[in-house]
Amino acid sequence: MSKNYAIELLKYKILKKEFNKKLFKRNNEEDAGIDIPIPLKSDFIIVKPGVTRIPLGISVEIPEGYMGILYPRSGYTTRGLISLQPPIDRVYSGEIHLILLNLNDDIVIHKDERLCQLVLVRIPDKIIDEEVNEIKSGNRGNKGFNSSGR
Repeated sequence: MSKNYAIELLKYKILKKEFNKKLFKRNNEEDAGIDIPIPLKSDFIIVKPGVTRIPLGISVEIPEGYMGILYPRSGYTTRGLISLQPPIDRVYSGEIHLILLNLNDDIVIHKDERLCQLVLVRIPDKIIDEEVNEIKSGNRGNKGFNSSGR
């Protein structure tokens, strides 16, 4: 029995600013995002607690039907960096900034380090809002945080 697989080619364009000439790539073919090197002239420290905004030195032309999301790479997430990044809309063409909240100790970011990755996410063609008086209850009902155990 043969299976048919559709291969989707997704093309996007990155405009590098003069000070960011680093290589942008997916390290593995099946990675969700492309690593974005931070265009620093020297090392810097993300202090705790605090919010830091880092200009990435790029603009992105996102394909129709998609939006962009920046995520810290997993090694930084485990060290207490959380992304406060809003979605990058397709119609936005300005420079992208990474917005991070540091919940742990001060973190040193080294020049040319790959701190985040850009993930392109498909958005629905149409969204239909329907106002109702009730919604169907799931198995858990309104039991939320830690309701399924630890």
